[in-house]
Amino acid sequence: MKRESIIESIKLLKDMEPTLKKLLELKDIEWDDDDNFTSEEYYQMYVLHRVSNNVEQVFNYLTQNLNAPILAEGYAKKDSKGEYQLEGYWLLPGQQIEFWYEDDYDPETSHYLISKIGVDKGKYYIESLGKEVNIEGVKIRLKTY
Repeated sequence: MKRESIIESIKLLKDMEPTLKKLLELKDIEWDDDDNFTSEEYYQMYVLHRVSNNVEQVFNYLTQNLNAPILAEGYAKKDSKGEYQLEGYWLLPGQQIEFWYEDDYDPETSHYLISKIGVDKGKYYIESLGKEVNIEGVKIRLKTY
């Protein structure tokens, strides 16, 4: 039952993307005093502007994570300059990636997690894993944003 509920929730979130996009487009429309809004309509506009930042965060998270197509997946390779690529795409400091998390206790629950690329003194690493983990040994994927 839990699995079905989670799958349904994810589908609903994905389906919300067009509606959220339209809502964000409408929130920036400016109004004039000539529009003769009622006090309740002014209140509703106030609420819309208050929640719009959260809506924007949800929209960005959906488009950047759940709905974004996978661009490349595999293991990073170091070039002659000491920089890393994945299937021809450069890995850049601060870039969002997803890395494969191996659950040692329950391999069945292994999955991708979101993190960023870090660089310290020329050494690339995945921020969530720390500087001591070699990036070459971790499966990663990039998405188009």
